[in-house]
Amino acid sequence: MQSPVKRYASIVENAVEGIFQSTPDGRYLLVNPSLAKLYGYDSPAELMASVQDISRSVYVDPGVREEFKRLMAQSGEVRGLEYRVRRKGGDEIWISEHARAVRDERGEVLYYEGFVQDITRRKRVEEDLRHAKEAAEAANIAKSQFLAVMSHEIRTPMNGVVGMASLLETTSLTAEQRDFVATIRQSSDALLMIINDILDFSNIESGRLELEEEEFSLPDCIEGALDLVAPLAAAKALELLSEWGDHVPRRVRGDPTRLRQILVHLLGNAIKFTDCGNVVLSVQRIQPGARAEPATGPVGLVFSVRDTGIGIPEESVGRLFQSFTQVDASTTRRFGGTGLGLVISQRLARLMGGDLTVESKAGQGSTFRLTVDLTALPAATSPGNHPDPSLPAGVATPVEPPPVRTERILLAEDNAVNQKVALRMLAQLGYRADVAANGLEVIEAMQRQPYDIILLDLQMPEMDGLETALRIRTFDSPPFGLRPWIIAVTANAMRGDRERCLAAGMDDYIAKPIRREELAASLARWGAPLRRSAGPLARAEPVGVARSG
Repeated sequence: MQSPVKRYASIVENAVEGIFQSTPDGRYLLVNPSLAKLYGYDSPAELMASVQDISRSVYVDPGVREEFKRLMAQSGEVRGLEYRVRRKGGDEIWISEHARAVRDERGEVLYYEGFVQDITRRKRVEEDLRHAKEAAEAANIAKSQFLAVMSHEIRTPMNGVVGMASLLETTSLTAEQRDFVATIRQSSDALLMIINDILDFSNIESGRLELEEEEFSLPDCIEGALDLVAPLAAAKALELLSEWGDHVPRRVRGDPTRLRQILVHLLGNAIKFTDCGNVVLSVQRIQPGARAEPATGPVGLVFSVRDTGIGIPEESVGRLFQSFTQVDASTTRRFGGTGLGLVISQRLARLMGGDLTVESKAGQGSTFRLTVDLTALPAATSPGNHPDPSLPAGVATPVEPPPVRTERILLAEDNAVNQKVALRMLAQLGYRADVAANGLEVIEAMQRQPYDIILLDLQMPEMDGLETALRIRTFDSPPFGLRPWIIAVTANAMRGDRERCLAAGMDDYIAKPIRREELAASLARWGAPLRRSAGPLARAEPVGVARSG
């Protein structure tokens, strides 16, 4: 039987790891064959004869030896210290070292002993992954910048197309001319939908889409979705209906914009694929319980959109929620689209704690079911003016001439076509406005006379909208003792643009192309007659308007 010394010696000689003993001043006392091979030497004797000072001959960075000593003095050991070493031929490798200090009875360090492992392959993989991650992040930034630029550049001329078509509709037209204008509006709306789909899909894919959390009226949200698609249904003589289930809360907390976006897409799809019959939107509480009124707190709702349209073949249902996929992908297909709408809708539904599913048979229509989690709130104390959501949608109401407005408005816009669009829309709403072509002209105009509202574009020469808003916000003494309400009106419609506008001191945000209804709502929200005191941040809140930040 071998003695313990020989057994231990055998273990050291045959170990896969490099094993060593070294003096505190950097000389090897013992090395095994694996360590010699690791450092490129033929034998332990050659390594010990060649390396007289580890810190100068082995360490690529001599400072690592000082870190080694510091750790030894602090805790008497090092665990997993990773650093580069130089081999015999001059090439470098990475090692991981585990070692301890061996001391005498007085506590003085006699020598260090430990083992090292070659981790060069792992380090190379980590480096490759780091480079790949940096490249992916750079590509993602470049993609986001490209999308932001393209979105802005497309939305700017589209604002002229959509705005002028909207203005043209309000003039005296023949039946043929009105049909032409309607075609322009429908085509521009379709193009804008494609742009929005691509931007939403990009944000969802990169994980950068976040939901809002605000209180809203569920009947208003549903009515808004129905109103948007009602002209499409009327054009095809389809009956557009809505149904309201028992115990469904009227006021909820969640993201009304994204909920309405999903409903509009589902309703629009149903109308597109239905030639006769009806499209019905219903909302039910998933677990209504026995209460006559819904309880407050978390509530699950299911929105169903069913139609009497062409339906979907069973073998094609699985492709509905695949990106850039059409059920009918042939060159003779009747219906256009990016193939992203349902994908975006389903992912939005899942972000809202629910899902989007479909039941359909060819020739028998389809039913899409959207489930979401919202928070039910107590009913509003005031009766409000919400129409019964169980009534058919799309009924027109008389439009009264706009009242003459007294608010003083300054329009900051450098594009001549967009100036014309905004001024004409304001005129139709009863407002008059002065024009500034850049931020410097805004500041100069504010020195000449007071303004209640500034409609501020973001991308302008000389001084952009963000810098202009910051300059106005930091006035120590606002001209005429007033600080106007600032509404961003911009083609910058990417995620974060609204937040940047508000952080710069703006009060509201409208994305181009401008919709007259949206402009009117924003002006009504912020442009009520105001009584404001002097001061850099002095403001008077409109009655009944809640603001954040």
